[in-house]
Amino acid sequence: RSCVLGHHHHQRRRGRRFGRCFLMATSVRLLCVCTGNTCRSPMLMVLLAKELRDRGLLMVSVDSAGLSPREGQPAAAEAIQAVAPRGLDLATHRAKKATNLGSYDRIYCMTTRHRAELERRGATPTKIHVVGGPGGVLDPYGSPLAVYENTASQLARAATTIARDLAAANNNNNNNNNNNNGVAQQTTAA
Repeated sequence: RSCVLGHHHHQRRRGRRFGRCFLMATSVRLLCVCTGNTCRSPMLMVLLAKELRDRGLLMVSVDSAGLSPREGQPAAAEAIQAVAPRGLDLATHRAKKATNLGSYDRIYCMTTRHRAELERRGATPTKIHVVGGPGGVLDPYGSPLAVYENTASQLARAATTIARDLAAANNNNNNNNNNNNGVAQQTTAA
């Protein structure tokens, strides 16, 4: 069986084998990526983290990073302002470089160019997802606050979709595990 993330895995307990969803068994790591890690990816990170918490998906962690950041740079003031009305805070965010890409279960990026660069850096192609539809999410860097607010709204819609899909997959897996009528497959010891 595959879990929501496409992994094939099973857990053995006392000679019985039970299919299990990665979301329920261990922490799932998501990464949001943009260019500088001061605007889009940190906004998506906090928006997605809130959506996941609101849906009770507490075993999912969300981080953000940039492909070409000025490491240590704070989030853009406009990005901080754009998420504040949603009760979210980016004041302590500091830009960092996208590393250890293989340690993430899913990577959400903003453009097809980001996707290509992530693949070039060794990320598994099936783990990479461009948010915001076919055109992705344009970089608001250097734009007025209204543009950042529009970007935050676009990212909020993406966060809702991502969280809804993860929650639905998690619920489907729980239903599948509970609908086996109490019958577990026997495994034989080698």
